[in-house]
Amino acid sequence: LASALRYLHEDVRIVHRDIKLENCLLDMSDPDAAVEGGNVLLCDFGMSDFITHDHRDNSLESYESEERSHNANLGPSETSTNTIDGSLQYASPELISSRGPLYEPAADVWAFGVVVFALLVGDLPFQHSFQPKLHMMILRGEWDDDAVRDARGGSEDAVELVAGCLDMDPVRRWNVSEILACRWLEVCAGLFGEDGDNGWT
Repeated sequence: LASALRYLHEDVRIVHRDIKLENCLLDMSDPDAAVEGGNVLLCDFGMSDFITHDHRDNSLESYESEERSHNANLGPSETSTNTIDGSLQYASPELISSRGPLYEPAADVWAFGVVVFALLVGDLPFQHSFQPKLHMMILRGEWDDDAVRDARGGSEDAVELVAGCLDMDPVRRWNVSEILACRWLEVCAGLFGEDGDNGWT
């Protein structure tokens, strides 16, 4: 999933805007998939669009389109936080606070952090049946780091990754390059080829 985000954010300059477990498919068609695991495929690009703003200093020049101002909404929700399909639990604080759609990679990174937390812990970090309460939980950014630390496969390195992704400030929040360079994913880098500095391309 992190490798797919690297391709989207850095190569094609697209933000997915609906990263969640339900949009990650597992391809088990490889003959060795039962032993080595399947390939994760990211799907549902109905909310995606070109990146128009990135807080980081090393970002490419923003993409602006006059057509977008007339047709900004590509899916059922302006910010991919559609409560009907459950995406709100993956929404970053800035998406909840925004008065309009955002096209920033930092929101994808937040959702990636939610996915990592869920895969380790078996539960989402922010969830409540009462939508205003869920909003407040996300806006406070309080999640259980001990649950990540104590999970099978969890560690201080895993906590560092989730904390970097769930940083409340989108400027300080990790970008996908920082995710791929983190200690917790070091062992995975070699599985994705030898191109690039860290093998993730």
